[in-house]
Amino acid sequence: MVLDKTGTVTSGHPNVSDIIPAEGISENDLLAAACSLEKLSVHPFANAIGEECMRRGLKTQEVFDFKNIPGRGIQGSIHGKLHTIGNLAMMQELCADSTALQHFSEISQKLAALGKTPVFLSDGSRILGMIALADTVKHDSKEALQLFKHMHLHTVMLTGDNPQTAEAVGKQLEIEDVRAGLLPEDKERIIRELQNAGRKVAMVGDGINDAPALTRADTGIAIGAGTDIAIDAADVVLMKNSLMDAATSIQLSRQTMKNIRENLFWAFFYNIICIPAAAGVLIPFGIHLHPMFGAAAMSLSSVCVVLNALRLRKFRPFVSRSSAEKTSYPGTEPLQQQVTGSYPKSGKESMTLPKSLIQSSQQEKTAMEKIIYVDGMSCGHCTARVEKALKALPGVKNAVASLTDKNVTVTLEEPVETSILIRAIKDAGYEPVEK
Repeated sequence: MVLDKTGTVTSGHPNVSDIIPAEGISENDLLAAACSLEKLSVHPFANAIGEECMRRGLKTQEVFDFKNIPGRGIQGSIHGKLHTIGNLAMMQELCADSTALQHFSEISQKLAALGKTPVFLSDGSRILGMIALADTVKHDSKEALQLFKHMHLHTVMLTGDNPQTAEAVGKQLEIEDVRAGLLPEDKERIIRELQNAGRKVAMVGDGINDAPALTRADTGIAIGAGTDIAIDAADVVLMKNSLMDAATSIQLSRQTMKNIRENLFWAFFYNIICIPAAAGVLIPFGIHLHPMFGAAAMSLSSVCVVLNALRLRKFRPFVSRSSAEKTSYPGTEPLQQQVTGSYPKSGKESMTLPKSLIQSSQQEKTAMEKIIYVDGMSCGHCTARVEKALKALPGVKNAVASLTDKNVTVTLEEPVETSILIRAIKDAGYEPVEK
């Protein structure tokens, strides 16, 4: 089992934790320049930098000749000067100031040891500074990795991140095989090497950089909130943004193959006995199989195979005792519930808003939380688009969309008009519905 890190093992929603400008550069100037470039990128780091820039009320500049360099960084011209955001290796290629490189390299190593990811900004001649981002591990990633071990799967984590950050995350999740500093072609190469060693490889990823590896793997699995390219390159697309669903899909596939082997065994065993009898082998012993009984026996064989296949409806994914004591993770509910889903019962207390689109949550902790029911969300990619549209609004602290409940829970830092939230959802291509 091969896993990408950002957005697969981690939440994919990092936050800016440290801003370290070079001498003569202010934090806000560094952040504004970085945001000007990142607003044209789809990487999760771009969203984090954009959110911090918006929180500080900074203005961005127009960027020309924007270029995305997969696995390395991005470039663009600001006021006629080429600016680059990338990793340390890219800075070493572009900047000749060895003293500044050494200074920022030492700081980045300390930050990486804490599990943070540093990115650097350069104007072509010198390093303007460094921004560190912290991405949290998903709440169910460790549980999913324990399930992979229980299923005797060897887990490898691949990432374009620096080795120190990757090792910190790997240590937290008890992943022994961690490979960092990889370009998209490096991920594809590693999977090819594993295949040449005689291993069957399943790759779980979510980004553009994972597309070659997803295509190369025996089974490519894309996280539902992943990019369109990753989804198109994968063989399996998870409906939700959870590694537990990857474990569930493997368990279900194994159970399906076991069921197929059982059906083949009983079909051959049944026919080995019945076909000779129908051909008259037992006539010398005074046993004659009437054609009507032969037809009935053939039908009974098909019925047995179908009934055995229907046992898959009772499939329940394995969960460890520790996870069973907690609230079940997405994807660990019964298969029928995953397929059909269910809508929550409407709360008795509803907010007096136009068309009753918003209802107060039964488990509402503060008055700054609203639930909007949304029609048209069919996969994790849909929920990610709705969440991104709402999080971009001033005053919105967080937004969590649910495929099962067909709604989005919006947490506010300050009052926001309901019409503004609804307009953002519509602009994202989805329609709020009345409940």
